[in-house]
Amino acid sequence: LCETFTQHPYRLAAEDPAAFKSSLLPSCEADLIEYLAWTVLQWYDILTSHSSYAASSASLQFSAEQFLRAWLLVTTRAFDVDGTRTTLVPGLDSFNHDPSRASARAAADGRGGLYIVATRDIEAAEEV
Repeated sequence: LCETFTQHPYRLAAEDPAAFKSSLLPSCEADLIEYLAWTVLQWYDILTSHSSYAASSASLQFSAEQFLRAWLLVTTRAFDVDGTRTTLVPGLDSFNHDPSRASARAAADGRGGLYIVATRDIEAAEEV
């Protein structure tokens, strides 16, 4: 977990909801992001307080900060595939980092695999 996500909106909302909300005024986006961050922290509380987890995994203890960072690592790299599933594909998270130049999307191949489909013409040597 080398990425800290120190400036990620979910982390900022989890750390100080009031300051985060005021930084986005007059946007209603702050309420949504605050709720999503709160939800992740609720998952952490449920997971770590569940009696079977606490009894069986004393060596796997992790903080709410580590849980939030891990969740952000997954959720910021996950792809929706044809509206049917979410998946992680190493390297694929490098695609489409500039939304104004989106050029490809992930698609299911019908056999449990995944392939990349160009969504527009791509120039030779152009980054995708």
